[in-house]
Amino acid sequence: MSFGLLGLFGVPVEVGRSRTAAMVIGLDDDYTIHLVHRYRAVVRSGVTTATEIMGRTLASTGMAICLDAGVVMASFGVLMLSQFRPNFYLGSMVALTLGACVLVTLTVLPALLAVVRPRFLSAAARPSTVQEAVQSHPLEDRVP
Repeated sequence: MSFGLLGLFGVPVEVGRSRTAAMVIGLDDDYTIHLVHRYRAVVRSGVTTATEIMGRTLASTGMAICLDAGVVMASFGVLMLSQFRPNFYLGSMVALTLGACVLVTLTVLPALLAVVRPRFLSAAARPSTVQEAVQSHPLEDRVP
């Protein structure tokens, strides 16, 4: 998104500005992981309807994601007050792109999870001991 806006406004893309993409991916992947982890916990608790799963997931994790992202965006947004142009671009690009990523995490990702329903989200919990793991997956079933 930020690169599209740069192109739209005629701002050249250079190495310094392109590094922001890696920064934002590093910041936003945490939000996605938190949402998917909570979604999985809600599914494993026995909730079956997609709306209730998402309601419970977003009621707890959604607020935390919004607050965290708001603080990070505001922190980088302070750089937009800088007279030093590289700092201005860094702050504006990270704040805007992170905002878009959080918006996608809270809207598109839940919709995808509700439609696709990946198996790993509803799989049973991992065995807690090695013995349980061996008993649940015996080797003789795998050897030809």
